[in-house]
Amino acid sequence: MACISDHLDSLSNYAHLITDACVSSAASTIPSTRPRGSCGNIPGWSAFVAPLRDKSILWHNHNIWIDHGRPWDGVVANIMRTTRAKYHVAIRKVRR
Repeated sequence: MACISDHLDSLSNYAHLITDACVSSAASTIPSTRPRGSCGNIPGWSAFVAPLRDKSILWHNHNIWIDHGRPWDGVVANIMRTTRAKYHVAIRKVRR
């Protein structure tokens, strides 16, 4: 009986070591990605995207478009739309 118990413990330990080796090997060789929305730096963000984001926020939120009554057409609405569009294009370029 003791012999069977020792063998079962040895086999269990051996299987555990094999599993750990497979997991560590996979972690070191298979590339992984982060889930969307996770924290992290995006290369090129501060150089390309941040200035366009600030300009977009300036025209959209900070009293320019809102103070003009949130118009759907006209010069102010066109500037607000183009700054927002340029910001979103820059995001797509940096992510690629």
